[in-house]
Amino acid sequence: MAEEGIQPEAGGRKKRRWLVVLIVVAAVIFVLAVAGGIYALLFTNATHKLVVGELDLSNVPGGTYEGEFNLYHVNGSVRVTVEDQRITKIENLGGSSNREQVDTALDEVVEEQSLQVDTISGATVSQKVALKAVEEALKGQAE
Repeated sequence: MAEEGIQPEAGGRKKRRWLVVLIVVAAVIFVLAVAGGIYALLFTNATHKLVVGELDLSNVPGGTYEGEFNLYHVNGSVRVTVEDQRITKIENLGGSSNREQVDTALDEVVEEQSLQVDTISGATVSQKVALKAVEEALKGQAE
């Protein structure tokens, strides 16, 4: 009889232990979900506030300039070549998960000589970050 009294108590401890583990796991999942939601909200707000400026190459001397721009987890890095007050080449140095779409936008910048190019849906943030990297590369280069 004494052994029977011990068995249910040991089983009860085991159940309580599993319940504690389950509560801890649920709490961790909840905290991660809330943190992820806050991060997503902050990132979305930052992307809506991201404004790409205008280019003025009239006083930018010929040369090669590098620029970077980071927006949370989206990074852009470029090398811009300027000759005779015109952008002749932009190299995407990486950092983008949508490389093909970013390269397309950078090619348009060279063609249009403007940062005000159309962005492709689904890669808008990556493209805007790359455009800001171009802006950063040329900022303050005027003679």
